[in-house]
Order: sequence, then C-alpha cells, then structure tokens
Amino acid sequence: SEAVLGWIYLLVHVLVLPVLLNFMPWFWPWALPSATMLNVGYYAVGLLFAAVFFRKLLRREFDRLCDNFLGCVSGFAMAFFLWYILMMLVQLLFMALGTDIPTNPNDATIDTLTQTERGPTMVMAVFMAPVLEELLFRGVVFQSIRKKHRILAYVVSITLFALYHIWQYAVVEMDATILLYALQYIPITLAITWAYERSGSLWTAIFFHMLNNFLPFLLPAA
Repeated sequence: SEAVLGWIYLLVHVLVLPVLLNFMPWFWPWALPSATMLNVGYYAVGLLFAAVFFRKLLRREFDRLCDNFLGCVSGFAMAFFLWYILMMLVQLLFMALGTDIPTNPNDATIDTLTQTERGPTMVMAVFMAPVLEELLFRGVVFQSIRKKHRILAYVVSITLFALYHIWQYAVVEMDATILLYALQYIPITLAITWAYERSGSLWTAIFFHMLNNFLPFLLPAA
C-alpha cells in the first residue's frame, strides 16, 4: 500500500501540482505569493502527505539508522567520495561539449530565489525537498523496483530524479539541449542511491541530499 500510494503521489508531485501552481494567477491574482513561497507550498503539500501516509515508513527507516549508525556513517563517507569523483568526470564531459550549451535553468532559478528570499529558499532546498524527494525516488521508486531487479532500480530512480529537475524547462523553452543538464544530476543521485542501499536507511540518503543542497549556500553571494 505504501508503494502504491508513493507512485500515485509521485505522478501528482511531478505532473499535477506544477500545472496547478502555474494556473494560480488565474484564480487568485489578488493574493499571489512569491515564487519562493510557491515552491515552499509545493513541498509543504508533499510533506503533509508524507506525514499522514508515510510516517511509519520514515520511523522504520530512522530506527534502521540508529541500529546501524556506524554503517550509515561509513556509507555516507564513501558515497561522498564517489559523488566527488563522478562530479569531476561530468564536469570534464561538459567542458568537452563546449560552451554553447545553455546554463542549467534549475540552478539559475535557485540562485534567483536565494537572492530575493534566502531564508525560505534555504528551508525549502535544504530541509523540505530532500525529505520528500528521497522518500519518493529512493523509498518508493528504487525500493519497489529493487525487489525485482537491482540494476533496473538504479537506472529508473536515477533517470527519473535527473529528468525531474530539468524536463519542465526543456518543455517551456522548447529546447531539447536543456535535457543534457540531466547528466549533472547523475553523480549525486548515484551516490545517494548507493548510500541508501549500503546503509539500509533512507535517512542516510536524506542527510546526504541535505548536505549537497546546503553546500551552495556556503558560497558568497554573487
């Protein structure tokens, strides 16, 4: 039942909610929140859903973290090293592709939101998004497929997570080259997925995701 609910909400989260948010100016033009608060609300809906339907799963995963704390720390550290190596390889690939590829629009959006409302953006990116996204892409997608085929579980969860961050921009701009930026999400997604599988706790993946999203906020503002 958890897997079925998870797949259903994944479709709602990826396809339905963004469309509804885009139509908000038509229905509430007099009280339209900022882009940052729209994103906070987007993830707040998902976290509310998780609190109602997945609290037992999250509690089980936290118990596994506590029961295998050293194993989770070890998996976290090794995944960090794996992520760094893969990230360098992807950067070399993009350097070989040249400079004609447009800037990653998802990164540009986060930068813009950070400059206008840094606090809410940090809360959304560092705390809200990792919990919901890891619950859906690792706890639901990866784990449900892994029971039948381990490699396929990696491929599907990594591909969906990478495209999830980019596909809307490619559709809006009608520019397929934007999809190339999905490659940038493969290192972190592979590392997170591996950390989850090795540690046996979804919270290892969540904390790793939080760290990855927090690091850009340590850089000085442009």
